[in-house]
Amino acid sequence: MESIIYQLNTEDFPRIRLGIDDDNRSDDVDFVLSRFEDAQLDEVEKTVNYATEGALEFIYNGINRSMNKYNKHENNNMIT
Repeated sequence: MESIIYQLNTEDFPRIRLGIDDDNRSDDVDFVLSRFEDAQLDEVEKTVNYATEGALEFIYNGINRSMNKYNKHENNNMIT
């Protein structure tokens, strides 16, 4: 991200961000870099598909429409 900001010479551009649940973990780095458990794989697949739909909405219909449609999804707390 730093390279993109440097190249554009601005932080003022739309971007898609994916977040993680915050369960008050003491070390988010280890959590983010760890492998998914088998029980999580179905949810990961749903999240990737949902993020893909959101990215396509963003590309084809703009940031405002995609944010309104995808920012807070009741079945997926990993998208922010």
